[in-house]
Amino acid sequence: MAPKLTKRHILVPAFADLNVKLAAQVLSHTVAAGITTMIKLNAIPPTASTTAEFIDSFDKLFNCFNSRTLNQKGPMANAISSLSRSNRVSRRFKTRCFEL
Repeated sequence: MAPKLTKRHILVPAFADLNVKLAAQVLSHTVAAGITTMIKLNAIPPTASTTAEFIDSFDKLFNCFNSRTLNQKGPMANAISSLSRSNRVSRRFKTRCFEL
């Protein structure tokens, strides 16, 4: 379901250097879609949907932070500005993270 993921993505040593590429692949839309598919196939419990939502939100937020301009093709690919949809998502993400 997530063909780019390997044991290297999951089994990270405690004091390993940070690797943004690996983190971006783990926290990607592809992984969120794979989890959602596994839920629909009853391979994993429905409670995993929260994890899929978190991963998908993080992927969108990462795309916003990684953008350089305000006029990309998709609304969530734009850089964050006070008027952008990206800004609303980042506020929602921040609120949800700090509720925990």
